[in-house]
Amino acid sequence: WIPLASLVQGFGGLTNERSNIAYLESRAAVDLIEAQAPGAIARWLAHCADGMPWEKALESVTGWDLAQLERELILEVRSRFPEDPLAASR
Repeated sequence: WIPLASLVQGFGGLTNERSNIAYLESRAAVDLIEAQAPGAIARWLAHCADGMPWEKALESVTGWDLAQLERELILEVRSRFPEDPLAASR
């Protein structure tokens, strides 16, 4: 997992594999935001274009700060992929 706060800086400097993970995490975050509030990404971008800081705009359209978004995203991803039943025996 790559912390969302580090993805804000962009994908530069990441290895090819990590940049793929970063892209997938970013895409999952967008999907989660849209699922939470349809049209939220467009509203978020509009707020940013109007000069609102992106963090405040995120909270305005979703009710989540970045840490809450990350927690929700982790829960969403984990809910889609069951735990490996053999992992505990390793």
